[in-house]
Amino acid sequence: PARRIDKLPIAFVMSYHAKRWTLDDAHKHATMTPGELDHFDAIGLTGETAHVDGIEYFEADKGWWLRTYDITRTEPGPPTQQLGEHEKWIDVNLKRQTLVAFEGMTPVFATVFSSGRNEHETVPGVFRIREKHISATMDGDAELASDGPYSIEDVPYIQYFNGSYALHGAFWHAEFGHVKSHGCVNLAPWDAKALFGW
Repeated sequence: PARRIDKLPIAFVMSYHAKRWTLDDAHKHATMTPGELDHFDAIGLTGETAHVDGIEYFEADKGWWLRTYDITRTEPGPPTQQLGEHEKWIDVNLKRQTLVAFEGMTPVFATVFSSGRNEHETVPGVFRIREKHISATMDGDAELASDGPYSIEDVPYIQYFNGSYALHGAFWHAEFGHVKSHGCVNLAPWDAKALFGW
């Protein structure tokens, strides 16, 4: 679902039946246009919004509109003051389930991910990547995982940032954009590979 970018915001299609919409000049009426958008499509936004019949719409940079409940969108916070002028950093938005990679103040990559669910919520904070592994086994025992012990071999492109929490590829689900993990930041394998190499 990732997109190489040079500007924000970006929307990611979360609905399996999302449509493009056209709004009249007064933004009083919305008309569906033919064709569906694909799940996980990445679409540039202008930043313009409108409300029609109680539904919020976001304008795509191609001139058509998206309904807010069909998408999630990037909404990164400010960089920490600990960064150098051109240093690489990653914003992980737990509310939106979007990730944006930056070089200094320039966004270069955006995607959706899955953070921790229920009692496994991903811990917010500012962290540095402390170690990286191309692949490894990740596991948890029954005391830590209330839904039972687990062990997954060959988890790809792991970047540990806080204890056993990591950014990594997840080939066992495709629920990106929704909470799903045991606290890690789950990425589609190709997204994890791109971030790992970056």
